[in-house]
Amino acid sequence: MNKILRFTLGLVALCLSSALYAAETAIDFTAQTITKTDNGFTLTVDPFTFTALKNNGATAPTQNGNSKDLRLYAKNSLEVQSNTTMTSMVFTVSKQGKKRLTDITPSTGTVTIDTEAWTVTWTGSASEVTFTVGDKATYGTDGKDKGGQFDVDNVTITTGASTPIVDVAEPTISGKTPFTGSTTVTISIPENTTVYYTTDGSTPNDNGDEYTDPFTISATTTVKAVAYDKAGNASNVVTKEFVMNRTGKGSATDPYTVSEVLALESAPADTIYITGKVVAGVAGTSFNNASYYISDDGTADNQLEVYRGKYIDGGNFTPSLKLTAGDVVVIKGVLTTYNDTYEVTAGSSIVTINGTKDPETVEIDPNAKGTENNPYTAGEVMALTTLPVYEVYVSGTVVTTVSGSDQYKNADYYISNDGTENNQLKVFRGKWLGGANFTSAQTLNAGDKVVVKGTLTDYTNKSGVTTREFAQGSQIVSLNGTTTAISSIKSNTVDNAAIYNLAGQRVSKTYKGMVIKNGKKYIAR
Repeated sequence: MNKILRFTLGLVALCLSSALYAAETAIDFTAQTITKTDNGFTLTVDPFTFTALKNNGATAPTQNGNSKDLRLYAKNSLEVQSNTTMTSMVFTVSKQGKKRLTDITPSTGTVTIDTEAWTVTWTGSASEVTFTVGDKATYGTDGKDKGGQFDVDNVTITTGASTPIVDVAEPTISGKTPFTGSTTVTISIPENTTVYYTTDGSTPNDNGDEYTDPFTISATTTVKAVAYDKAGNASNVVTKEFVMNRTGKGSATDPYTVSEVLALESAPADTIYITGKVVAGVAGTSFNNASYYISDDGTADNQLEVYRGKYIDGGNFTPSLKLTAGDVVVIKGVLTTYNDTYEVTAGSSIVTINGTKDPETVEIDPNAKGTENNPYTAGEVMALTTLPVYEVYVSGTVVTTVSGSDQYKNADYYISNDGTENNQLKVFRGKWLGGANFTSAQTLNAGDKVVVKGTLTDYTNKSGVTTREFAQGSQIVSLNGTTTAISSIKSNTVDNAAIYNLAGQRVSKTYKGMVIKNGKKYIAR
C-alpha cells in the first residue's frame, strides 16, 4: 500500500515538475493528414489544433497532394490553439512557399521573417494565435505582383508552464438573427470577469476590445467573446454569427442587375441577390459546381463571373445539370474582388432559372448525334462551332499508348478518327471502363478503339492557347468493342486481337484463364 502511494505521489510530482518548464514540440505537416471543411481545413496534433479559413481570399487553404505542405493563400488565416501557453512558433517555409511568401500578421505577439533561413517566427504569450496571410507576395521569388502565400513544411512550438484548468463561466452573446437593417448585440459579463470580443471573425484575447456596453451591427458579422477572471484564466471562446436579411436593392425581392453590381464602389459584406443572363452554356463539373458568366443582355460585354457556383438552392451542380446561353438566372452569393475585378465568390447558389426553381428538362433524341446510339467521331467534335453542355459520346482511335496513374486514378490521352495526331481530341484526366479508377494496371495502346462519355470544353491555358477536350471526369464506355456488360462465355483459341482479363486489364497472349477478346469471353489455355 505504501509503495503504491509513494509511486503515485512521485508520478504526480514528476508531472508537476515537468509542467514548470518550457517544452518544444516539432510538428511535421508533411506527415499529417488534414480534415477538410467547407472553407478550409483543421488539423489536430495533441495538444495543438490548427484551423485554416479562406475568409475573403479567392482560394481556400489546403494541403498539397504531392509535397504535403500546408498551403494558405492571400487573405487566408491559420489559427493555432493549445491547452498551454505558447511563447514561440518557428514555421519552416516550403519549396513552393519561397516563391510567393508574404507578410504574416498575428492576432497577438510579433512575427519576424528570415528569407535566408526561410523561416517565419512568432513570439509572444498566448494559448490562441491567428495568423493572417497578406494580399501580395512580399518576399517571394515570383515577384511582388503575385498573390501572397504562406506555405509551410513544419513548425516547432515552444510552450511554457501548463495553465491550471479552471472553469471560468462563459459569456453569452444575444441579438436578433437574421436581422433587417441593423441589430443590437449584447454580451453578458460573468461575475468577477472581464469580457473581450471581436467582430471580424478573429479569436479574441485580453489584448482585444473590452466589452462594456451593447453595440450595433449592420452587416453579416461573426461575433466572438471570451471571459477572463482576475487570475488571468480564460473561458472557452463563444461564437455567434449574425446574418443580415437584406432589404431594398440587392435583396431577394429587388436583385441587383449585373451593371449595378459592376458600378458599386465597394463590395457589400453580406449576401446579395443578382439577376442576369447566362453568357455561354455550361454544365456542372465532377466537383459539383460550375463557373460561368452573366451579363444584363447575355453578351460578353460588362459580364460578371460566378466562380464555382452551386445549382438551385445550393444543390450539387453535376455534369447532368446545365445552363444554356440566354437563360435568365437569379443568384445568391457574396461579392468579392479578384485581380481588381468583381466576381461572385465560390459557394453561391442559383435561386431561379427563367423564373422557376424547376427548370424544364430538355429531352434528347436517343438516336441524335452524340448519344450512346450514335456517337460523334473525334473529327466531328473538333469541327463543332458550339459545344453541347450535356454529356456526349465520342468514338475514336487512341493516338499514343498511355497508362493510368496510381496516385490520381486517371489518365490524359488523345483520340482521333485514324489514330494519328491530325485533328486529335484530348481526354483530360479520364477514367477507365465504366468510370473505374484508371491506374498503372490499365493501359490504352495506340490504335485501340474507344467510345468515351463526358462533357466537352474548350480550355485556354495561361499562354492563351485553347485546346478542345473532354473535361475531367469522363469515362471509357467501350474499348475495342468491350464494355463492362459481357454475357456470353465459350471456350475458344486465341487469335491476334487484343486480350483483357475480367478486370479490364490488357494481358499478353501467354495469359491463362478467363479473358475478354473482341467483346466476348474466352478461356485461354
